[in-house]
Amino acid sequence: MARQHSIATALLLCIALAHSLAPEEAALLGHPDCVPASTVSSSDTLSFVEAVTNIRCQQRAANTQSIKVACVGDSITAGGHASGVEATYPSQLQRMLDARSPGAYEVTNLGASGATLQRGGDSPYWQRPQFKALLQHKWDIVIIMLGTNDAKDAGDGGPPNWQHDCATAGSLVECVFAQEYKALIEVVRTVGSTPHLPPVIYTMIPPPLVQLGAIGANQTVINDLYPTLVPLITESLKSVRGPIDIFSALGGSPHWRKQFPADGCGPGGPEKPCEWYCSDEGLTGCDQCHPADSGYTRMAQAVLDALEAAQGAGSIADSKARTTSTRGTATSVLSLVDGEQSANARAIR
Repeated sequence: MARQHSIATALLLCIALAHSLAPEEAALLGHPDCVPASTVSSSDTLSFVEAVTNIRCQQRAANTQSIKVACVGDSITAGGHASGVEATYPSQLQRMLDARSPGAYEVTNLGASGATLQRGGDSPYWQRPQFKALLQHKWDIVIIMLGTNDAKDAGDGGPPNWQHDCATAGSLVECVFAQEYKALIEVVRTVGSTPHLPPVIYTMIPPPLVQLGAIGANQTVINDLYPTLVPLITESLKSVRGPIDIFSALGGSPHWRKQFPADGCGPGGPEKPCEWYCSDEGLTGCDQCHPADSGYTRMAQAVLDALEAAQGAGSIADSKARTTSTRGTATSVLSLVDGEQSANARAIR
């Protein structure tokens, strides 16, 4: 049922926190790699918190030699406003990788609707089923995009998640968001598929927030601060790749105040960024935060470009060179993974 319905309606309900969901829908819609954790009567309804925690998430089934990719994030990773599961950026990335190296990769969607990076936020990723799945499995590549929900504050009608303690020219030590990002990275370093080596880790700059006050988030934090703060955090971590610039890929720029429509995007709005947010591709609405299908395509392409750029254009096509079934002692493996894991090992010694 979940895979046959649009993700958009369920995620809109979850993000608004204003409706109860039928148990089956709440457990699956918008979280394509999750299943119900327990049986709930069809006559019952679930609150938002119950809906997003009464699920069990898992790594997508794959052969032992495939490259395991985890996409960590919030509802933008899960696929808010997508026309269906296959339109989410992880699903589109899977198809792009398959087109280059069939069967070489398995991409798991670990997006958690409403999740914050900060453990002090209103819905920490650390407490969600997707985080548990991240820790329970081993990964070759982990791609992280969190921060949109952290930018929510009372002044914009949201929960007081953002602490207003980060300055791009200042010390990251005083920035709670930066310290929480580093803490998450340290945890992710422990889930690599090769013994004693971390996975290849990428950070991502979240997409722009098109309209002031949309989803209760601070537009200045997302559009001005994150494009400089996330690169600073990434650079400070040394062995972490990125950031992958989703902000620019979806129309963000330093001049966004002049370029974005004051009243937000709508069908027929400015080509950039509105075509990637409010196109007529099965949307149930346009909340100025979640991309349309075409926007998710651009996200997937940006991730693919980053993976290919890491070792050159041939790195993806060479993934089928993995010839040994024992992962820890493989003698011929994807250069993108093993090469970067070796670099990571040197960087953290």
